[in-house]
Amino acid sequence: MEAEAEVRVKLPRDLLEIALNSLLPETKVLFPRTRVKVESLNGELILEFEAKDTSALRAVLNSYLGWLKMIDEIYRSLERQKAS
Repeated sequence: MEAEAEVRVKLPRDLLEIALNSLLPETKVLFPRTRVKVESLNGELILEFEAKDTSALRAVLNSYLGWLKMIDEIYRSLERQKAS
């Protein structure tokens, strides 16, 4: 693999668990030319990406970051509903 990236995101404990459990199954689905590892450590969600080229890296990063954004938006929406 020639292109790599690591993304670390601090999240509240319950959101961290939700995000980890939501993204882990996606690591089993192979994106062409990429490998992804997702784990949590010390309150951070850690996403490690490896790709054969920068185009593949960009594509897989966009997918995972988009999913993470969606998970966060759903979580925040549900939290607002609970508060009202």
